[in-house]
Amino acid sequence: MKNSKYFPFERNKYFYGKLLSVDDFELEQRYANNKRRMTNRFLLGCGVAAGMYVVRIDEKTISLESGFALDGLGREIVVDAPVIRRLSLLEGYRASVENSGHDYVYLCIDYEETYAEPVHHIAGTAPAEGGGSEFNKIKETYRLYLTDAAPQEENLDKRALFEKRQVLYCAQGISIRLVIPRYVKAGTVAEIRLEIENVTKKYLSFSCEALLECMDQEGQPSVSINFNEAQHEKTGSYVLRYPLTAADLPGAEASVQINAKSIQLYLNKEAMEYDAGSLNVSVQIVGGDIRNHVVQDYYRRAMERIVSSSQTQRLYLAKIYLLRTYDEGEDACVIDRVENLPFHQYILNQNLSFALHQLAMDGIVSDSRCQNPVSGSGGAQSGKTEGMVRLSQGSYWLDLNGGGQRGDRFLSGEISHGLGLGPAVVKAGLEDENGAVTYGSSEIFPDMELLLELAVRVFPDKGTFQIAGRLREQVIKSGVMVHWAAVMNEAEKAAKKMTRRIFIKPGILELAVRENHYLEAVCTNMEDKTVEWSIQAHGGSISANGMYTAPNLPGVYEITAQSAAYPEVKASIFAVVREA
Repeated sequence: MKNSKYFPFERNKYFYGKLLSVDDFELEQRYANNKRRMTNRFLLGCGVAAGMYVVRIDEKTISLESGFALDGLGREIVVDAPVIRRLSLLEGYRASVENSGHDYVYLCIDYEETYAEPVHHIAGTAPAEGGGSEFNKIKETYRLYLTDAAPQEENLDKRALFEKRQVLYCAQGISIRLVIPRYVKAGTVAEIRLEIENVTKKYLSFSCEALLECMDQEGQPSVSINFNEAQHEKTGSYVLRYPLTAADLPGAEASVQINAKSIQLYLNKEAMEYDAGSLNVSVQIVGGDIRNHVVQDYYRRAMERIVSSSQTQRLYLAKIYLLRTYDEGEDACVIDRVENLPFHQYILNQNLSFALHQLAMDGIVSDSRCQNPVSGSGGAQSGKTEGMVRLSQGSYWLDLNGGGQRGDRFLSGEISHGLGLGPAVVKAGLEDENGAVTYGSSEIFPDMELLLELAVRVFPDKGTFQIAGRLREQVIKSGVMVHWAAVMNEAEKAAKKMTRRIFIKPGILELAVRENHYLEAVCTNMEDKTVEWSIQAHGGSISANGMYTAPNLPGVYEITAQSAAYPEVKASIFAVVREA
């Protein structure tokens, strides 16, 4: 079905004596299908609902697990059995791998229909294929193919409802994207991000100058963006964050502009060509809650945006990273690793949504104890551990240099919170002349004499933070006392050391039908190391001591080892069974 517009809807009207034709029966099917698909499309979207996990079998082969998904037109895609494919035999391999020069490729899946079950055509009123035959069934199936084209993020990412992503560079295993909010609340601090990916072995350096309109960074109408990968631990993925302050002008349009001439790109100190144009991204300055603007804009544009889409949204199952060899021929690349659903095209059902919501609610309840400030002497830093939560507090005299005008900013030096390295939450409150401390906006209390906004920036890699203040009105004052409280949750760090885990050796199993292989379950941080083995239906058999016997049919089967003492601890591997 090429048409992305399902309506207007028509259905059969039956009456006695009505002569039913092929068109009537096709209309009956089309009406039911289009109604269902439109509901899928508008309420659920495009993505994987279950399964469809991509597994690296060997350096040349992948396996797609069975699963269920919806495509961009709301059509159901069902993979009813695991599929094993050699990468070089997939559609699009030559164009996306051999000719592109990229170190990765995307595996996509599309809905497809084929004709099945040829039967004798008795009417003879239309040309028939195969000499008097016609197909009796339409089989709903799918098509797997490879592409090197990344999706249009405006149409793919749900974050596009409140963010704009602009690609600055994407080639040779390097991707640089600028993320800018669609809406900024007037007079508040917003954030732009630079997201960098470098899958090459070389070190990347990038710099540019961003000019700002109706926004500023610490009073300056520009932002200098600089990144040197050699100064970071090489992880291949990095995020740089730049806080900006929007002008107090609700309804105005701010912008971030990058001149192409200011962009410098180096790979191992070797300059690279940048042939893209300049960038100018607008940001809407709004008053009130940003969420209201997101909701209103979505409902106003959703129908037009979804229906008028000229291109069906692709479903990206995996990003396959490649290593190029010196061999000649179609198998000149080998599979390095597989990243499943790289663009997070998931569909949440009600059960999963409820579970995630419940976890979030439980998290709020469990963290509530951290809201109470720690008692201690004024000006002296104190620390306290409650369970796995470490608390600290102190005071800082913020110098106002005798006062200033509305909008003037004042910044402290780096302050050590005493909790060590790692993510900490720091809150700062303003003390008035009566000794009362106000946390949050100073405008809410009508009796506040000094209208000073406070913000805190935390440096996890240093164990320090900075306090910034901005005047909401003209004042004459030498300084103010700011009280702060810091919280660090060490439960995650401690739990990581004590986590009970199971590892199965080998990590992946390849064997022939009816062949045997011994599996070993390695248990860590567990006194009782007894495990119970299980395998999916029709996947063969496995004994209590880990001796696995492959089934008669080739395929990919999951084997699970579960702790007898701790049932929540388990691990699994995939067994690839081939013909002898």
